[in-house]
Amino acid sequence: MKAYAHALQEAGIKVQLVFLWASVFNNEGVNTESKGVWQDIPFEFITRSSKRPKSVSGKILQSIYSFFRMIGFFIRHQHEFDITYIYSPDIIAYWHIILMSKLSRKKIVFEQTELKSAYRDGNTLRQNFWRRVHLFDERNAQNLCHHLIVISKNLYTHYKDYLPKSRLSLIPIIVDLRRFTNHANKREGLIGYIGSFGYKDGVEGIIQAFEIAQKENPQLRLRLIGYCQNFDRIRALIESKKLTEKVEMTGLVSYDRIPKLLEECQLLLMNRIDTKYAHHGSPTKLAEYLASGVPTIVTNVGDVKDYLTHKFDTFIIPAEHDAELANAMLIRFKEMGTFDSIGKQGRSTCELKFSHEIQLQKLVKIINEL
Repeated sequence: MKAYAHALQEAGIKVQLVFLWASVFNNEGVNTESKGVWQDIPFEFITRSSKRPKSVSGKILQSIYSFFRMIGFFIRHQHEFDITYIYSPDIIAYWHIILMSKLSRKKIVFEQTELKSAYRDGNTLRQNFWRRVHLFDERNAQNLCHHLIVISKNLYTHYKDYLPKSRLSLIPIIVDLRRFTNHANKREGLIGYIGSFGYKDGVEGIIQAFEIAQKENPQLRLRLIGYCQNFDRIRALIESKKLTEKVEMTGLVSYDRIPKLLEECQLLLMNRIDTKYAHHGSPTKLAEYLASGVPTIVTNVGDVKDYLTHKFDTFIIPAEHDAELANAMLIRFKEMGTFDSIGKQGRSTCELKFSHEIQLQKLVKIINEL
């Protein structure tokens, strides 16, 4: 979203970022400001807090507070903007914003980064309820927004049955390349991962594969970057494999630290699993990996082979094969020159395909036309 805001600001389009509630990923309180300006871009957490409550009652109260404050915010500022851009919307959570935008004749843009109807597998009452809610969202997107932006080709294929091509656009993962200078000192044998530690991200598989590779190459180390909701389970898995001294868990880190933490690694991993939900998404981390110039191992999930080439700009392996991932880790440290070249070409591919300056020309065009 920061890359989006930068690109729009640079194109002369005024932007303000408004958050209905704090992200669960900030539970550790790394981000402390609830309102301010970030590099000339104003932002505000409507709940006046950048930290989400941990209790269910606290979350409910915060949601109610957010609902009424958002209405007030919209009424006060409605004459200052022309377009409401809603990132990854749920109708239940955003219906008041959609309604107010329609009543005040604002244009509405949705951006979908996931196929939410595929998220909850199973047949419990709750899973079926949310699946039906998300299917309703997807089928009625044409009635709720003026333009829909999706992040993957599979999402585009899914939504083209519901919207005309003139109102549907694909903008892939993006990264602000200016953040990555690749000047960090490399740490020998360090392998990195950054992300949300969700089921789709295959972090358990990374640990399983690392255990296999580490037995053959004891110099290897693993760095897991990001807030982990399942910290106790992941930590228990690491301890059960006697890898505590070999695995670093950073917890949530600030935006500015991410480039250095990645660039210090000699290898980066994306281990998405083989599910419908994962195939319809496209992880932002991949663009950051490529931008860092560090050679990257990726599983063949979603759009990977539409943008990347095995042994040219990435090393592509099948999904959910721990032994294949472990072997790829070992190959990296046996064929250093080959993989270093892959890393450099990955950066070049990123510049051509995922640079925010290139991709967001599409967004600027959409905004100006609306």
